[in-house]
Amino acid sequence: MPTARAYTEEFRRQAVDLITSEKLSITDAARRLGVDATTLRKWKTKYRPAPATAAPPAVEQEVRRLREENRQLKRERDILRKAALYLAQPPS
Repeated sequence: MPTARAYTEEFRRQAVDLITSEKLSITDAARRLGVDATTLRKWKTKYRPAPATAAPPAVEQEVRRLREENRQLKRERDILRKAALYLAQPPS
């Protein structure tokens, strides 16, 4: 029966970096490193970088406010365009 090898944490992190940075498949990276693919898959789950978190509530609130302001400005612009077209017509 094969004995389990002990890998340093640095080696494990570098292996996960190899997968993510070079976009290698787990199987290819496992072959290249001489590690079992299942082991490498577990390391990836454990050491992968955390996903980016959502924007803070203050930023989301500001984005909502700006979007509403943008809608209002577009409505005003459309009204002014219609008024300009109406006033540009020769009197009948």
